[in-house]
Amino acid sequence: MAKKSGSGKSTGKGDDDEFISFTPTAGFDIRHAAADFCEMMEELGQPLIIHFPNVSVEFEPGCTRKQVIDGYNQGLKASMSVKAANFNAKKKD
Repeated sequence: MAKKSGSGKSTGKGDDDEFISFTPTAGFDIRHAAADFCEMMEELGQPLIIHFPNVSVEFEPGCTRKQVIDGYNQGLKASMSVKAANFNAKKKD
């Protein structure tokens, strides 16, 4: 589901730059996964970044299930808005 990732930088000072990275696929239901994401962030002490086309949403450890669901839905909505704006701009050309 989610994978542990890094920023690509290696400082040699530990894992401070690591995060949990997730890119949803068609049919994904955040309501079922939100509790797992919250638990993973707490256990690993790392933020979660959910990647949508054109938009990424970051969650800090300690977020509630509701905050993850709300943030996911806002990111999804923003991604669709950017996609529609890009489509309309291409149509005008």
